[in-house]
This record gives sequence, C-alpha cells and structure tokens, in this order.
Amino acid sequence: MFVISCMPSCRCLCIHCYVFCFRSSDTFLPAYPCTVTVNSIHNHCIKSATALSFRDPEPAVKDKFVQLFKAGHSATQAVEAHKRDLMDEHQDDYSTVCADRALRPDVKWAHNLYKTAFEAEFGPSAGDAMIRHLQEDCIRVQQW
Repeated sequence: MFVISCMPSCRCLCIHCYVFCFRSSDTFLPAYPCTVTVNSIHNHCIKSATALSFRDPEPAVKDKFVQLFKAGHSATQAVEAHKRDLMDEHQDDYSTVCADRALRPDVKWAHNLYKTAFEAEFGPSAGDAMIRHLQEDCIRVQQW
C-alpha cells in the first residue's frame, strides 16, 4: 500500500567569489556575503499516479523481464505476463501498483531491454554491425 504524502525539501546556497587576483584571501563576495537556505514543501503530491509514471523500473523487475525473454517471450508478451502476475499478487491495490512504472514498466521499456539483452547475447540483428559480427563468428568457428 502506498502512502501519499508531501515531502519537505531543503536547499542551501552559499555565494562565493572566485578571486582571479591572488592578493585577496577572502573567498566570499565582499559586497554580498550571505548564505541562503530555502526550506520548502512540494507544491504537488510526489506519490501521485502521474509522478509515479516517470520512475525507472526496479532491478528485480528488470531481472524478471530478462528471465521472461530467456523463456521465449517477446517484449509485449513479457509485459502482459508481468501484468497478470501483478494482478495475482496485488488483487486489492492493483490499480495503485499498475500506475507505478517502477513495478509495471511500459512496452517501450521492455522492447529496449529486449533489444539490449538480445544484442548482448547474439550480437546486432541488422546492418553493417551484424555482418561484421557474423564474419567474426565465422572466423572464430574456422579457427576452432
């Protein structure tokens, strides 16, 4: 279950002067020496569905998707299988979990992960890089 709250934030700014003349030993701006401290609270809720949709997927989710790809799923099939697993696991609060991209990534992210995982294991799938990779594999097999 998610707790929706607004978190305070604090920023501190200290104004310094970079001295180009080495005669002065004062590193602060002599006319305006100050330290500014800003304490504020977000003017929006940081745990809303819109804010959660921009989070990066968690490492455990990434590992699960790689295992689904190794089992033969495409990117879209892996996302659908993951959605079914989330429905089974979070029956009561599925709508809240479904809004969080860290737990339920989109198809574009899954496709990019599939492409990088596939290229890492089998090499590039098109273009000049694929031809070079196949030539290197052929040379390696001939030397074997």
